[in-house]
This record gives sequence, C-alpha cells and structure tokens, in this order.
Amino acid sequence: LGPARHDQAPSGAVGLTASGGGATGGGGRGRGDAGGYHPADPYGNFPGFPDEDTTEAGGRRIDYDELEHDPSERKPGGPVAEVVLRCLTPQAYRQKWLLPLAAFLTALFLQSIGLYLATRRYVAWMSRLDDRLRLSTGREEDADARRRHILERLRPRDNFAALLGAPRDVQEELIDLLAWCVPIVWLALCLNSRSLRLWCRTLAAGSALAILKGLLAWATLVPDSAGWEACHDRLESHALAHFQDPGAGRSVLGVLEGVSIVLRIWVSDVFTGMRGKQGLVCSNSFSGPTYFCVLFSLGVFDALRTKVRRVKPMFRTAAHIAFSAALAGLVLFDAYVDLVNERQYTMDVVVAIALSLLLYSSPIIAIGVDSFMVRGAPRAAEHKEGADVGDVLVPPCCIPFCWSHGRYFLYTRSAEEIEGMRRIQVEGAKMAEDFLAEQEEGTRQLLELEASIESVKQRTQVRERQEASEAERHLMEMTFEVQRAHELRVE
Repeated sequence: LGPARHDQAPSGAVGLTASGGGATGGGGRGRGDAGGYHPADPYGNFPGFPDEDTTEAGGRRIDYDELEHDPSERKPGGPVAEVVLRCLTPQAYRQKWLLPLAAFLTALFLQSIGLYLATRRYVAWMSRLDDRLRLSTGREEDADARRRHILERLRPRDNFAALLGAPRDVQEELIDLLAWCVPIVWLALCLNSRSLRLWCRTLAAGSALAILKGLLAWATLVPDSAGWEACHDRLESHALAHFQDPGAGRSVLGVLEGVSIVLRIWVSDVFTGMRGKQGLVCSNSFSGPTYFCVLFSLGVFDALRTKVRRVKPMFRTAAHIAFSAALAGLVLFDAYVDLVNERQYTMDVVVAIALSLLLYSSPIIAIGVDSFMVRGAPRAAEHKEGADVGDVLVPPCCIPFCWSHGRYFLYTRSAEEIEGMRRIQVEGAKMAEDFLAEQEEGTRQLLELEASIESVKQRTQVRERQEASEAERHLMEMTFEVQRAHELRVE
C-alpha cells in the first residue's frame, strides 16, 4: 500500500474508457492521408505523415495536458481498459453496470425488512409497557403525567445533544433538499465520466452499509431518539395498528400489509435518501440519512479529484480543500439538524460517519471492485502483471489523518519487487526501442546502399552506352578518312 509515483503510471481504467492512439510502422511510415499512395524517394525512404502519436518530424507527440497532472490519480484509459473493452460484449459491459445497482437495491430492501421487524418489536414492547403503566397509575389526576415521566426516563440520555440545547424545530426542508442532491450529482458525474470503478466502489460500500444497518436494527432494539410519545404520534394510523396487532404475522391480510409497509419503506429509502419514512419507522440503528449523505459525498469528492487531475498543483490543492470543506460542511450541518430535532442519537451519527469512511476506503472493497471490473476478460491478466489491484481514497476530512489524504494504490507484492519489476519493464522497453531504432537505421542504410548500387549500375550502363556510341562514331570517322584517302590515290 503506497501512493503512486509519477513514473509508475498505475494501470486500470477510470470507468473503463479506452484512450490513446495507434502506433506507427517502422522506417518512419505513417498511416498516410487522403492523398493515397506516396512512393519512396531515390534512396528508398518513404515520406512520414503525422498521426495521433507522432509529429511531422517523426518524433513522439507530447500531450501537454498531462505535464501538470496529479500523479496520484489514474489517467482515463490504459492497456487494461482497452483489453477489457475489446474482450467484453456490449451485454457483458452493461451487466457490469447493472449488477452493482441490483446489489445496492437488494441491500436496501433487506435493510427495510430489518427496520420493519425492529419497529414492530419496539411498538409492541412500548405498547404493552404503556398499557401496564396506565393500569398501575389508575385514574389519578396526575396519572398521565406520571406515565409520561416514566416513559421519558426509559429513553437513553444523549449528552451531546443536550449540550446543543433543548429540542427546537429547525427547518429541515432546505438541508434535506441539499443532502438529496448529493446522490444526483454523484450519478451525473459517474455517467458523464463513465467511471465504472467509482460506480462499483460507491454501490458496493452502500450495499455493505445497508445490510449492516438492517442487521443491527433487528439484532439490538434501540428506542426512538424522540421518545415513545413522539413515535406514537408520528406513525401512520394504519401502520401503528398493524404494529400493535400481535396476530398480524399469522394472517394472510396481516402479512400482505407487512409486505406493503416494507415496500413503502424501501421505495422511500431509494427516492428520498432515507428521509421520507418517518411515518413508518421508529427503531434506531446508526443513522441512515447520515451514511447515505456521507457515502455519496465521498463519491462526489472522488469524482471531482479526477476532474481536476490536470490542473496546476497549487489550484488542484485549493480545489481539493474547497470540495472537501463544502461536502464535510453539508454532512455536519445535516447531522446537526438531525440531533437538535431529535431524529437521531449522537451515537448513530458518529457511527454512520465512521463506518461510511471505513467502508468506502476499505482495501477489501477496492480489491473486489478491481477484480469485478476485469472479470470476463482473460487477456487482462497479462496487462495486470505488476500493476495495482485497486486503490483507496483518504479524504482530507479524516481527522487526525487529514495530512495523509490522497489516493493510495494496492499491490500484492512488496514495494521493492514492484520497483524492480517496473525497472525491468522500463529497461526492457528502452532496449526494445533501441533495437527498433537500430533496426530502422540498418534498414535505412541498407536501402541507401541498394539505392547507391542501383544508381552506380545505372551510371555504368549510361557510361557504357556513351563509350560504345563514341567508339562507333570514332570508327566511322576513321573509316570515312581511309576511304577518302584511297579515293585520292586512285585519282
């Protein structure tokens, strides 16, 4: 586990989006253009044509946008992403998006079942206790006040909430709307960047939190933070009657009504971020609205870190601080409103924040997400050799570890082995480039030599034809002179 360095270029895709251009051929050849075929010059050299990876001079094209990039963030695309995209069918690729969503919705449904069972036990318990208190106090004038006083003393004491002052009606609509917008922003960022890793990581952590909340709510009964009287007044009349009916679980009508309540809790959790079920649930576990807000705030911060990876370091750091401060302020203010309005215990809020941070930054989830992303692409294993098997994000709000914030990449081998393998890969790549350059230089010299030989051969043939023509002309002149001298003697 260690932060990525600039020269390591961690593999893997952000969202499995392939990028990068094709390679050029040897001997300085390009892909050509719309002009068609271009012949070689007299020395056997082909003209070079620039493409995505080469300049007009034939050199490597520099991506100036990557000169200031954050070395701890993944560059979109990569060899593993390209292999996975080539190996997966469109249907398999869609399944990688749909399976995490299905798992998250199923976990929320199981959470709804746990909250339903816990609320039913709590209402039945408090109703029996309330009835006994009514019988024991009789019809005295202060009987109702004494009964309420006894029920109030049965409620756990929240010391931190007491320090904040008496319960007061703080307006919840605005903060609930802002908190509800966080998952919407996260969804827009995921779809815009097609970040499958972010999608799977967030929904996997959310699934674990939902199952854990439902299990703990059923396993340990915690009284409602506002008290039994507030719970009794808040519950819908038909839901309260269902929870108070001891035979509801033994009749078909009661089971159907229970299923309808579970479905209503589930739909409310999905579409309101666990903020619209106050008339159906009274039991407490760690805070659902808080963990929902924290989880998707972490996802938004994760996505925004990737968005500013190519910004200059000073502005990038300022952006990280601004994003984390805004999201942390939203989470804390949302928790404050829940505490002063007695919607949650302090314990519930703190545990929800801690569990959300721990599960989102869990190495187990990171490794599982990485394995899920490359599953179904056998050739990806070749490109994953020596690469990371996932990453964890430590946000700046992780007090007292805020100074160690950043993204850390996970490897199955020691740092020395990874550095050695990367050194060997770099040296091998350099040797391959040198060999290719030597091969190209040898090919160029061979073509030049062949062109020179051909040129000498052509010049020799021309010279021979010229000498033959000159000799023939000289012979004809001599013949003409001899013939003329012979004619003069005869005369």
